[in-house]
Amino acid sequence: MKINAKVIFGIALAVIGSLGLIVRESIVGNALPENEHGMLIVMLVCGLLYASGVLFVVAGYMRNMTVLQIARGAMIAAMYAVMTLSPGLNAISYGQVQFRMSEMLMPLAAFEMAAVPGLWIGCIIANIGSPFGVIDLTFGAGMTLLAAIIMRSIGPRWEGMAAPVIVNAFGVALVLNVAGELPYLSSALWVGLGELGVMAVLGAPLFVLLKNNPAIIGLGQEKGI
Repeated sequence: MKINAKVIFGIALAVIGSLGLIVRESIVGNALPENEHGMLIVMLVCGLLYASGVLFVVAGYMRNMTVLQIARGAMIAAMYAVMTLSPGLNAISYGQVQFRMSEMLMPLAAFEMAAVPGLWIGCIIANIGSPFGVIDLTFGAGMTLLAAIIMRSIGPRWEGMAAPVIVNAFGVALVLNVAGELPYLSSALWVGLGELGVMAVLGAPLFVLLKNNPAIIGLGQEKGI
């Protein structure tokens, strides 16, 4: 498996930026008024690191993608965002108990390279509507990226379907704990169960469809990430 250096560097920047935002969020409640400007600077720097990471990852993928694949990635991003932000669906897409239907698109990462950045960008856009703010916009979306990379690395095999469940259970629970002050373990349980439900009810049929006939919606099966 060959991984683009730009992708690795971009992921590192995004992780550093996300962790910085989490640390800021965890202490901002105790920040003294005179530290407000310092906290703002920290947020801006961490946000810049995260945004730079996004650009590096996308650039790393685009180097190996055709125009058609870039278009697919954009379509996947749009679908994810719409399926999360649409009225009715947005009510069950955030919080401790969630059933984010857009997660049914995760199996696409196992079949199409462009789905990895597509799902990540789609989640970033979707999390603009999150009540948990910038942490969910960055770190939360980063969990989708991590799960997509794992699924892409494993390929079109059933064990890859566990990646979104495990990653989101423990990762999103951290967002809920830091930004929403919700219990970590119970959050991990409920988020994991919700993700499992989505993957079992909606994701699995899509996986089977693509595995039996990946060309049905024009997807390729390029090697590597």
